[in-house]
Amino acid sequence: MSIAKAVEPPVERPTTISLADAAAHGFVVPARLTAGPRLSERYPALYPWAVRAHQARRHLQWLRSDASWASARAAEPLPVRVIKHSSLLMRELSEDEMVLQRNKVTNLGLATRRIDTVLIRPGETFSFNKVVGNCTRRKGYVEGMRLSNGEAISGVGGGICQLANLLHWMFLHSPLNDSDTTFQLRTWVDERHLRGELRADEATELSYRVHAREEVFLRYEGRIYRKNEIWRAAISKRTGKVVGEEHLKSNCALVKYAPPEERIVDIVD
Repeated sequence: MSIAKAVEPPVERPTTISLADAAAHGFVVPARLTAGPRLSERYPALYPWAVRAHQARRHLQWLRSDASWASARAAEPLPVRVIKHSSLLMRELSEDEMVLQRNKVTNLGLATRRIDTVLIRPGETFSFNKVVGNCTRRKGYVEGMRLSNGEAISGVGGGICQLANLLHWMFLHSPLNDSDTTFQLRTWVDERHLRGELRADEATELSYRVHAREEVFLRYEGRIYRKNEIWRAAISKRTGKVVGEEHLKSNCALVKYAPPEERIVDIVD
């Protein structure tokens, strides 16, 4: 005789929450959405000058910083692969957007060559912007899709954020910030994927699992926000057991897509 296993009822999610309760659980409207329009948004002709001013401030910060910036390279791969990752280059979109995607692949090819073989030695700081540099037409960058204030628009160098995201993913899955190991970045583009590896000069003792907790979609004043906590578990490669956990970030961000209605909780005043 078989005994049927009891099926637990699904956890019911509330459909509404008060603003006070949402705030108590970490909901904050991003400051950029509550601030007034920037000067360059009110006067678009000023935008190129605003970009140059931002770049100048960033270069000044680099000069004033006490950080030792990663810049050395090694042509030969370091012996140990710590983590690898890849992401698809193209998605099916409208024809106009497909042109921007194809241009994005061109931009990624240029940017990956700037990143590839860079070493990050103990005590050094890696800066994506410092290694890649400004993405200009003179360097071969073309019009690709980029995000500006949450909207997809075309712009020179558009699409290289995909490379920054890939590097960030690999960094989160490594002991990069707490190690006496020398690491090496390998990045390239093949026919269908952007690919990356983080390599090291010696084996590492831990692997990592990054996951979200307390995830919820909140609707407030007609806008939808995704709120969650990002956690990282450290796992011993020898035993396979979790040896530590850390809270990396609390996130509350505006989303520009429509999540399933049943997953949305409305905030009421």
